[in-house]
Amino acid sequence: MTQFCLFLSVVLGIYAGYTSVQAQPGTNTLYYLVGDAYFLIILLADIILTALAIGREFSDHTIRNKIIIGYTKSQVFLSELLTILVITIITYLLMILPFGIMTANFWMKLPVMGVVRIVILLLLVYLAMISLTTAICFVSCNRTASAIIAILLAFGLYLTDYEIRYVLNQPEILHYETRQYDDDGNETYQKRDEPNPQYVSGTKRAVLSVINYCNPVAAIDNCVRFTFYANDMLAEETALQMQENDYPEMNRYFCSLCGVILIVPLVGLMIFRRKDLK
Repeated sequence: MTQFCLFLSVVLGIYAGYTSVQAQPGTNTLYYLVGDAYFLIILLADIILTALAIGREFSDHTIRNKIIIGYTKSQVFLSELLTILVITIITYLLMILPFGIMTANFWMKLPVMGVVRIVILLLLVYLAMISLTTAICFVSCNRTASAIIAILLAFGLYLTDYEIRYVLNQPEILHYETRQYDDDGNETYQKRDEPNPQYVSGTKRAVLSVINYCNPVAAIDNCVRFTFYANDMLAEETALQMQENDYPEMNRYFCSLCGVILIVPLVGLMIFRRKDLK
């Protein structure tokens, strides 16, 4: 499974770089459009690898034997966590390097700090989700349960991000045009505005925003939108647009992801230390 993840990372990096550069219809102008599916696929593969690797050690009683011979539960937990995080970093680099090389012409149009932010933020997404999966494995102490819970959680977080963004992107006012006819039979159009019943405001909007900022998978969408400024038609406004529109949101994701990486393993370790492995 580890070898498969390493191979998949390279293949996805090359394929994502190839498909992200497209030609505008009827012109020779290249257009940069990256999808989030490639990042989600390798993230899901890393989650499955984590659940199977740690879960197998529970199934084979390897972790129980380590504790019997004198290792503490904290040592076992942290060693497993660090090992799987290192593998995750390697798989991430094997994907992002060929992807970056194949799309270098577009990345060079972004501010250097903007590119650094994207690379680091994506890495934090992977580390946060793997930390969460590791905690689930040590809490459940079962390979099958860990894999099922981790996969459902990943899809759940993705769907949650999709639904929340759909709600938050709803316009406050809906604009309509109605066709009318005057007495002479001439066709005219009348514009009218109506409040959007799906628009969310006030406290509910703030709560949904906070929930999404705490969602590790949601940061992937932020990075994908961030790269949109690399296209030629936005090159002159790149730095200003990134700074005004995306930097504040990206900073919130930085804070939430660091919190997940630090807090979730700590909670998982505290629960694991209380579990009886007999």
